[in-house]
Amino acid sequence: MSSSDDIGEAPWAARAPRHSLTVSVLAAAAEHTDCTFSKLALAGRVNLEKLFGGTRYEPGTGADPMAIKRGRLFEEILKKDDYAELLNLLYEQDAALGALGADVRIARLRDLSVPAGRSGLEVRAEATRRELAKIARRDWDASTLLDGAVIRARIGGEVAYFEADGLAAASNGSLHVVEAKSFPLIDGRCDPVKLGAACAQAGLYAALVRAQLREDGLPSEAVSDTGFIVLPKNTRLGRPVLLRQNLSFHIRRAERLLSLAHLDEAVVQRIEGRSFPAAGTGAAERIEGLSHLMDQAGTHYRPECLEHCAAAKLCRERAYKAGRLAILGDQASREMSGVETFDRALDLAAGADPLDHERESARELVRARRLYRRALKGAGP
Repeated sequence: MSSSDDIGEAPWAARAPRHSLTVSVLAAAAEHTDCTFSKLALAGRVNLEKLFGGTRYEPGTGADPMAIKRGRLFEEILKKDDYAELLNLLYEQDAALGALGADVRIARLRDLSVPAGRSGLEVRAEATRRELAKIARRDWDASTLLDGAVIRARIGGEVAYFEADGLAAASNGSLHVVEAKSFPLIDGRCDPVKLGAACAQAGLYAALVRAQLREDGLPSEAVSDTGFIVLPKNTRLGRPVLLRQNLSFHIRRAERLLSLAHLDEAVVQRIEGRSFPAAGTGAAERIEGLSHLMDQAGTHYRPECLEHCAAAKLCRERAYKAGRLAILGDQASREMSGVETFDRALDLAAGADPLDHERESARELVRARRLYRRALKGAGP
């Protein structure tokens, strides 16, 4: 998915390298709604991949060109003969298109002419808005499939246009998000991490459409919690298969992210005088500047951040040096709720007086230390 936007740079990101907002970017940001640093980067549209490039904290190499090519080939298969394969899959589900019979209408929004002085995404966003209104109102000429839908949204005080890779399938007044991915389904199984990422993107698209409908005074429940992920049946891009998914969790998380996209005044005041480094700054100076900004804004590292955030390697190192329990993951954090550092955990295990929010964890730590010492004695010579 891609975006085009009205530039209105945040002061803390005025010189930093920027990226276009995409649903992939939002899906990654949705994993970090509890991290103020991540929210700053999102609101300022800061390209963290470029800022960390050339440093020892540089993230992975990005998308595989072969995977991109494979995705385009799979999309061509789905579009062949007026989406015949996709329509057959949806009919088989008896959920998305069954109520419409043979009366299928495809809105080809990519084929719209663009008047002088207008952007293609802007024109398609207006057309998408009209098509969504028809679906929500159950008009007789409502489209069945939207090809090239674009949703307008405001992120961090700026306007962005989000283009759907997938298609929206309408049925009986409801709209189902369809996300096409080229990773294979083999023997009824696929990569669970990639499937989760696909569902997260579909959930974000559904949340954006619901927000658009609410803005237009239309019922947001027209967007179904049920979405469809379309995959090739094997590694050779065989016949597509369709996985029906409940997107309610991903939609709720996406809506929470969109509500947090506007920074409150307290966050801005906290970082006053600090900003993201400029694009041409040296590697050492960039890392120093990013570290200072993390100090001011605050971070929330978890091991899962390594999959989604370009700042994760630096954040992990900082969490390790500070002795934060978060580096052990969510399970350890839950089991030692209220305890933030290893040093504090050791003190509580040794009998230090706990604060009110540490009492339950302190009891378990004392018990664990007692059991550990007993085990050591039993293992002695």
